[in-house]
Amino acid sequence: MAETASPYDSVEHAARDAGMGERRSVFRPVRPSPAAPFIVAIPVLLCGGFIFYLLTVSGLIASFFGIVIIVGGLVAIGAAAVGIRMRWNDYRSGQELHIYDGGAIVRGKRDLIFPFRWEETRLLVSVIRRGHGAAYTYSYALLGSGNRPVVMGQNVMLVSVLTNTADEANYGDLVTAPLFDRIGEWGPMLEEGVTRAHLPRALAELSAGRPVEFGPVTATPHALTIGRTEIPWGDISGVTIDNGHLYIKRAGKLFATSQQVSHIPNFLVLVALVREYTGASLS
Repeated sequence: MAETASPYDSVEHAARDAGMGERRSVFRPVRPSPAAPFIVAIPVLLCGGFIFYLLTVSGLIASFFGIVIIVGGLVAIGAAAVGIRMRWNDYRSGQELHIYDGGAIVRGKRDLIFPFRWEETRLLVSVIRRGHGAAYTYSYALLGSGNRPVVMGQNVMLVSVLTNTADEANYGDLVTAPLFDRIGEWGPMLEEGVTRAHLPRALAELSAGRPVEFGPVTATPHALTIGRTEIPWGDISGVTIDNGHLYIKRAGKLFATSQQVSHIPNFLVLVALVREYTGASLS
């Protein structure tokens, strides 16, 4: 779908129209380090120079192998330069994330404005750790409220977004926002807002005997179903997250049942339901 002009002339207009209440915070793209070009360029140039020297003294500089190595190195340098330029462009783009009492608004490129009311929003969270002992990286996707899906954060979660928009008109029509500064603040604010809006309704549905779906996971008044596995509430002994997966531990069972976190819309609402019905808290 081609981008069209936003129906709102400002973020404030969108917030008033959606009835979002008071604004709590505004977040802007992370400022790239001025030293980033040097941090990338110096090791690449040193390594490239050493490889060029080895190819020269070995007589392979004009061979097919040598040409492939040189072209690959130039492509890598070009890709790094493009990546740095894109980060600076994002920083200067004027894009913003506004958090309100009643929702979030993303001001994207070309002043396109995407308001998401908590009650109408499905939140996807991606939690990835690349290697033992490495820090976790997070990404968030906002779906619903009649908007195109908006993805922002530290890693890529496009497959999860596509899975959760397969039956919607905006299928695959993603908006990729930059990494906004202080993700440790705005990420939990998104999680808290969506959970606060959806948890009471989920509890009411279960109390009325109706199931509540979270993508591949379904909560019923009597059990939690993950794929084809049904786990009675009384059998659940713990809930943990490890390297992007939610693990449901079962009393008396050696292995836990798992599901990728980024495939579970509003997964913290699901975690809150588990705590409500079993007393097991996320660890």
